[in-house]
Amino acid sequence: MKNNIFNINHIYKINYTYFIDIYYDTDLSSCLSVDPLSDKYPSLSPYCYSANNPVVLVDPNGMWIDDYYIHANGSIEVKKTNDNFDRFYLISGGFNNKQTNIAFIGQFNKNEYGLIKLPASFSFTNLDFGVSFSFNVKKGNENECYISGLAFAALIGALSTVNFHDVTITRVSNYDGSSPGSSKSHFNGNNLDLRYLSIDKSGNAITLNNLNFDISRQNELNEALYKFGWKDLISDKFVPHGENSPQLLNHARPLPFHIDHEHLQGFHPNYNEM
Repeated sequence: MKNNIFNINHIYKINYTYFIDIYYDTDLSSCLSVDPLSDKYPSLSPYCYSANNPVVLVDPNGMWIDDYYIHANGSIEVKKTNDNFDRFYLISGGFNNKQTNIAFIGQFNKNEYGLIKLPASFSFTNLDFGVSFSFNVKKGNENECYISGLAFAALIGALSTVNFHDVTITRVSNYDGSSPGSSKSHFNGNNLDLRYLSIDKSGNAITLNNLNFDISRQNELNEALYKFGWKDLISDKFVPHGENSPQLLNHARPLPFHIDHEHLQGFHPNYNEM
């Protein structure tokens, strides 16, 4: 960053700092030129730097929007870069609210196919946002869990909506985006398999007809997954304990061999590429 900044001392003793494309007045704590992407966030001052969050966000070229910005309404904004990593942010507020808040989720390396290898486990908590979630990858399936940046952003959005800590991902894609094993639908890192949720919140394997299956939380997760883009959820019919008629989970359609996991496909997220 130091290589990209220099000070200009004018005869009026006003100290400006130049961030490649933007002059910044250190006395006024404000930029002197309009951010080139200011029209994307009308709730922010067009003269602020890094969305007024310079501790977390770095904006060396005046284009502070970078990678994936995830909104609670299910929309995602994407800024394509030439980096070999992707960064993810949660956005709250803006437009109808007075202030836009930004929470940095993390930075993840991507391979030459543009896919991110999911960490074996991941947790995130931000008390200001009221968000706290975790996920795990099924042990032994780590090399079958490469995900696209957009799908990862959607997954983060869904998990940040429900705030669950016992989500287990069993399969996504291979390193090159091909489908693992005999599967033919886990291509390009967009389609996922998830274990069903249990009442004990252990994250262990469970079936739909198990007494410990948590129908309520699973339906809540399905709503969030659907909102963030997975429009075709594959599950199976089941008869809850104490009832007589078979049911389906929210937004799910039945298909055999999905008694112990739910398959997420039909990925059509609401995103805007900037």
